[in-house]
Amino acid sequence: MIHLKDIDSCDDRSVSQAVQKTIENAHIDIKKCSVWLRDNTAYMSGNQNGAIALFNKETNSDVIRIGCDLHIMHIVYNNFEQAAFGKLSSAIGFTQIAHPYYMLFSMGIA
Repeated sequence: MIHLKDIDSCDDRSVSQAVQKTIENAHIDIKKCSVWLRDNTAYMSGNQNGAIALFNKETNSDVIRIGCDLHIMHIVYNNFEQAAFGKLSSAIGFTQIAHPYYMLFSMGIA
């Protein structure tokens, strides 16, 4: 089931309510919602706060949060680059500067 919804604001409450409404409109038992795939943004991913925690509270559920692997790896690689080589000139994407790390990464070692 895939639905796109235009919401006024992108925060924990609006995302949680939009998901609940989508599940209800599809006539699916909300207790069968067991996994959320998320993009690791703060309004989605907190254990105590965030859309998923709010969804669990409002529906008396215990859904599991699974982050986007690509986004997680992007964060890991950017943090590694900054720790190993210092602050990068660009905050968006990977640096275009050749570093020894990329040789290891391209060989599947890193």
